[in-house]
Amino acid sequence: MIREAGRSFRRLGKALAVLAAVAIAVAIAGKWWIAPGLIRWQLRAHLPEYWDGSAEIEDVDVDYTGVLPVAFRGVVLRDRAGRTWLRADGIRLVVPNWPSLSPKVGAVLATGVKVTAHARAGRCRPPLRRLPSEWWTEYVDLKALWVGGGELEVMADGNSAFRSGAADILLLAGKESWALHVPTRPLAVRDLRAEAVVVRDDGVEIRRLSGRACGGRLLASVAGCLRPGGAVELRGHAAAKNLDLARLKLPFRWAERGLASGVFLFQAGEAPASAASGWGTVFIDGADLRRVPAAAEILQRAGLGKLDVLRDSDVEAQFRLRGAVATFDRWRFSLPLAAVDIEPGGWLHLWDEQVDVVAVVVLFERVRDLLKSIPVVGLVVDLTERFSRFRVRGNWGKVEDLLVTSAPLDGVANGTRKFLTAAARGGSGFRAALRRGLEGLFNSADANSPTARENGP
Repeated sequence: MIREAGRSFRRLGKALAVLAAVAIAVAIAGKWWIAPGLIRWQLRAHLPEYWDGSAEIEDVDVDYTGVLPVAFRGVVLRDRAGRTWLRADGIRLVVPNWPSLSPKVGAVLATGVKVTAHARAGRCRPPLRRLPSEWWTEYVDLKALWVGGGELEVMADGNSAFRSGAADILLLAGKESWALHVPTRPLAVRDLRAEAVVVRDDGVEIRRLSGRACGGRLLASVAGCLRPGGAVELRGHAAAKNLDLARLKLPFRWAERGLASGVFLFQAGEAPASAASGWGTVFIDGADLRRVPAAAEILQRAGLGKLDVLRDSDVEAQFRLRGAVATFDRWRFSLPLAAVDIEPGGWLHLWDEQVDVVAVVVLFERVRDLLKSIPVVGLVVDLTERFSRFRVRGNWGKVEDLLVTSAPLDGVANGTRKFLTAAARGGSGFRAALRRGLEGLFNSADANSPTARENGP
């Protein structure tokens, strides 16, 4: 009996050892072959529902023990023509409740991400069929998004039309607000909140997204719609209040310093970002225009000798934007010793620095004696003969490529006369009107109210 019992225990031990070996083998196979194979199969099976093209994944790694259960390396999305729209060196999915029967992605860590938008004949149609709106409720509860070295490039008819430098992006979601950081850029948005983020099969809508950045406040609403055939339409508005441009570091010489406030309404259809259009109004308090040769040239031609006053300029503008070209309905500069009014219809190319405007200048010292002789502020006074008027064309950033010619004073409009006269007397109502409008926009609802989500992160 004892011998038979010993043989039974030995057989049981061998059986358990075999079962353990099989379990280990299955686990290894699941980690290295079965699970990655299932993921690739699921991707091939479901991708055509959302993307009219192909996807490549160089490597898939599955970890059953940690909160980073799935890692993808060498991810590429291409359209049917073989053009690459998305490339990522690595993507890791963080699933805090792993393992689980209903796992949800809590964070995404992506590195080496490059998005390329292809446009042909002015039209950009990404091969999207629909957005995976059901993912946001069933599989995603996003709390953090990290993109390391993200790039964006626009290809127009096979040629590079726009390319951004690599930037890191970090989005963190708290209980009631988010925080957005761009470590490689001087941008950090805190108290980032939205009234609602709605994800549908045919688009995404972000309602009243507000935050604080660079000492000021930001507010935006945007809606993106995917039309049949792949056309993407965007519309919305963005507003800023007391934004410190020195901390923001925009790539424009006229926006290196000052406090900016304004609002911009935009829309974009099939064309890439270079052909977006919109309307805006902006005011910059304390701008530094000393590195804008066109401004210095105009004031020198008008007879101003102290160009250092350009370091403290107030800029106000109303403009229409089409691609990179801004056409101005109003564009004015107020300095301690002078004021400049750009006549309506002048335009400026933001990237090529080309300009074609007519500028009217008043030097305060030239009209001071006349204004002193007429102390009644409301009394009509004509200062036109003491103005200077110029046609400005060429590259506003290079004096050698700038053409400034005198223009007749009989073409000065009545609105220009009123503004320059008010500026010489020390007043202009545009700033007050703009700020009243912004107060109404920011205070129409509590910009920092807790986030209410219909769908989405």
